[in-house]
Amino acid sequence: MKKLIKLLSCAVFSMLLLSAPLVAQSNNHAVAALSPAEVEKWRQDLRYLAEEMPRRHKNLFHTMTREQFEMAVKRLDERIPTLARHQVIVELARIVAMVGDGHTGIQGIPFDPKINFRSYPLTLYHYKDGLFVQTADPKYADAVGGRVIKIGNATAEAALRAAGELVFHDNEMGIKAFAPMAVMMPEALHTFGIIKEMESAPFVFEKGGKQFTLEL
Repeated sequence: MKKLIKLLSCAVFSMLLLSAPLVAQSNNHAVAALSPAEVEKWRQDLRYLAEEMPRRHKNLFHTMTREQFEMAVKRLDERIPTLARHQVIVELARIVAMVGDGHTGIQGIPFDPKINFRSYPLTLYHYKDGLFVQTADPKYADAVGGRVIKIGNATAEAALRAAGELVFHDNEMGIKAFAPMAVMMPEALHTFGIIKEMESAPFVFEKGGKQFTLEL
């Protein structure tokens, strides 16, 4: 199998494209344990990432310390045998986003078919007074204009904070712009422990002074 992490040149720094393993899982969203061979391949990718990021970035440690980066890599390396494929990808994205600039991140989440993450059929926007539904699949049209109160077992605010850890950004506005997209990924919410089942996630909304729940 080819290297799963490829570095693509960029004006300031190479951005990371993670071509995740396609071994019998590309169209299967069930939570499955990694085989010993897959564990070793993910660990090889993690080592490659840990070696190449400091070498290729002009100043990788401008918002984090080398110790923080190395500790995050070590923790993930130890956890990989206990994780599913999507969880490893989310945790890799979280490590890369620690760099804290808008040119450094794992591209293709959630839309690249090699990664094969999904998105719930809502478009959200984070306004000053909360997280609101801008558009929705016709099946969930009643949610449009509603404020998100809760996602799974977390408040909307807590879910956004967790999703913000995946967003490569230059400042807080970057997180605000893209965290609402990240919080719509079942794979991310499951990795964060916000939902138990990726196939059915409860969302609580408030609209017109009333609260209602939808299973997405």
